[in-house]
Amino acid sequence: MNSSGMGLLLNMVQSLTENGTKVTISNIRPAVLDVFELLQLPEIIGEGVFI
Repeated sequence: MNSSGMGLLLNMVQSLTENGTKVTISNIRPAVLDVFELLQLPEIIGEGVFI
């Protein structure tokens, strides 16, 4: 995933959350989750999103 994909993911999750939709992303490969954590995505879009 490049920076455009990350931006799309962030915008989508934030828009859905603002509209009252609960968003969860599951079954993430450990290497991908490591990258998300490196980018501090759980802190930005919410700890409960990644399960």
